[in-house]
Amino acid sequence: MKDFSEILKNELPILTRFENSRIYIKDISDIRKKEIKVEEISIIVSSLRLDNIVSDLARTSRSKAVQIINQERVFINGQNETKISKQLKLNDIITIRGKGRFIIKEFIGTTRSGRTVVKIEKYV
Repeated sequence: MKDFSEILKNELPILTRFENSRIYIKDISDIRKKEIKVEEISIIVSSLRLDNIVSDLARTSRSKAVQIINQERVFINGQNETKISKQLKLNDIITIRGKGRFIIKEFIGTTRSGRTVVKIEKYV
């Protein structure tokens, strides 16, 4: 059987939609991969509740963060989350529509006042 790319190259020009188009075959390894750029940030939070983390990531107050969550603009690991008291864990992916996507990478430690220092990666 012929190589699939050769079959496509021979058969596509026959179709009326592609008859005036030039068709090139490229090796898949020649296609450039999109680079994922991340920026590391550290935040200090009093607890790992969703509303607390969202308020720091969105750089807004907790009451505004609750509004963002209630508007169903926050996703945890791809699932819409509306429970403001949900505890977040290591490697959770937080997506805030209009603000970006973040990954909880590491819990660095605690401050003297008992607040938690969290290392976050933000997709740029």
